[in-house]
Amino acid sequence: MVAQAFQFQPAVLKVPAGQPVTIHVTSADVLHGYYVEGTNINATAIPGQVTSFTTTFRRPGTLNLICNEYCGTGHHNMINSVKVEVQEP
Repeated sequence: MVAQAFQFQPAVLKVPAGQPVTIHVTSADVLHGYYVEGTNINATAIPGQVTSFTTTFRRPGTLNLICNEYCGTGHHNMINSVKVEVQEP
């Protein structure tokens, strides 16, 4: 994930339910927060550095991903999502 100027790329992060995933977060401009509502995921995206963590999303659904570090005038619009999907066998 890359955070920059009021957006995350990709806009929707699709992950499999019930399987460990490692997420790598960085910033292209200033400090950003990486907070997934309803989870204990709360990381900082730092320019020039990569923050990595591994987690397992147990239940399918869509979770809000927000920047919780004030990053400028468009900060309040920096809301994306994590889509947890059931993988077909």
